[in-house]
Amino acid sequence: MQKFPEIEGLHQIVKMLDKYPQYTPDKPVVYKGKIKLHGTNGGIVIHPDGKVVAQSREAELVNGADNAGFAKWVASHESEFSRLKGEKVVTIFGEWCGQGIQKGCAIHQVTEKQFAVFAIQLGVTAGEGEPDTTTWFVDPSFISEWLGQHGIIFVKVLPWYAPAEITLDYSSKEQLREQAEKINALVTEVEKCDPWVKEVFGVEGIGEGIVYYPTNLEYKRSVFSYFLFKAKGDKHKVVAQKTAVQVDPTVAKNIEEFVTLFVTENRCQQGLDVACGGQLDRKLTGQFLKWLCSDVLKESKTELEASNLSWDDVKNAVQKAAQKWWLNKTATI
Repeated sequence: MQKFPEIEGLHQIVKMLDKYPQYTPDKPVVYKGKIKLHGTNGGIVIHPDGKVVAQSREAELVNGADNAGFAKWVASHESEFSRLKGEKVVTIFGEWCGQGIQKGCAIHQVTEKQFAVFAIQLGVTAGEGEPDTTTWFVDPSFISEWLGQHGIIFVKVLPWYAPAEITLDYSSKEQLREQAEKINALVTEVEKCDPWVKEVFGVEGIGEGIVYYPTNLEYKRSVFSYFLFKAKGDKHKVVAQKTAVQVDPTVAKNIEEFVTLFVTENRCQQGLDVACGGQLDRKLTGQFLKWLCSDVLKESKTELEASNLSWDDVKNAVQKAAQKWWLNKTATI
C-alpha cells in the first residue's frame, strides 16, 4: 500500500516549522498549483514483476473490493499499466472523478469517469527510521511524456494552473500573509468556475480549490508530505475557518466553538461518502462516528494546541454533534 500523503493547510506547515525550525528551507519555496478535483483518491501500483494493484486512499482494492468502479477500470487496462514496470515499484496517483462520484462541482457533470493523474512515485514508502529512497514526479509535461512513451494515452494529466504559481518565504510571516491573500483570491475564482473542466470538457461549474506543490525542493516523498498544501473554496471546506488559506490557526474560545469549527456539514457529508459508501443506514452509525472522530483528531491538532484544548476535552462533544447530524440525516430512513 503506497498511500498518498495527507494534504494539510498552510497554517499547519507554519506551525510545524515553528516547532521544528531546523526543517525551515534555507531558501524561499517556489510553488505551482493544480486544480483540486472533487472525486476520490486513486492509486495504481505497478510491481517490478508486472503485477498491477489498484488502491483507494486507505486500502488496496483486492479480492473484489472496489471504489466507485476504479478497480474495475484499472483491471480493464491491466496489460497497458503492466508495461510501466521497472526496477522499482511505480505508483501513479490521481483523482478518480466524474458523474456519480461525489457531487456539486463541474467535474460531476462529466458523464464518463476520468482518472486525472497528478503525481508519480518511484520506490516504496520508507519505514520509521529508514532513509527515504523514493523519487517523485509532479511536473505535468514529464508525466504526460512518460505515460505516452508507454502507450498510456487514455488518462488525463492535471496541468499546472498558471495563475497559482507563488513563492513562500517561511522565514517571514509577513510575506506568508501577503501571499495567503493572493491564494485566497485565486481560490475564489476557481470556485466560481473550474478552469480545467471548462477547458477540457466544455463544462462550466464550481471548482473545489487548488493544491500547491513545492517545485524547488528535493523530489522525495518525505519532502512533499511536509510542504504540500491545499486550499479549498467555501463550499468545500471541512473546517469552518474564515478563509481558504491562513498563516495562523483559528483559535476556538471554548469547546462549543471548536465543535462548530470542525463538525461541519461538508465533513459529515464526506464521512457519509467515505466511511459508509453514501449509504444512509443506521446500522452504520458506529462506522460513521469512528471515521468522523478520527478525521477531526487528525486534522485539528494545530487548532487544539492554539486553543489550549486537548482531544480529551472535546472528543465527547465532537461525537455528540456528529451523532446528531447522523440521526437527523437518517431520520426518514
